[in-house]
Amino acid sequence: EMAETEAAAGAGTDEVAAPAVKAGFLSFPETFTFGAASAAYQIEGAWNEGGRATSIWDDLTHFPFTGLQNGDVACDHYHRFRDDVTIMSKLGLKAYRFSICW
Repeated sequence: EMAETEAAAGAGTDEVAAPAVKAGFLSFPETFTFGAASAAYQIEGAWNEGGRATSIWDDLTHFPFTGLQNGDVACDHYHRFRDDVTIMSKLGLKAYRFSICW
């Protein structure tokens, strides 16, 4: 299970890659706040841990006839949130908007 989790979470590394495109042509006001955002179902994983009830997405994606992938592991943010927030900090982000689905 760890290999699947690591693959979903970027191989379990907290290294921050250099941007693929140089952003020298962009300018933002000094007061602009850069941040990140996430949606619970898309990143949390741990769908049946911590006494959480299932969400409508859990119910839908676990029906065999839908053929949908589920978010049972996702990016495993539920277990890796500290590392994820550390990465955001290393990137210089000052805001994080997140949702919870439980």
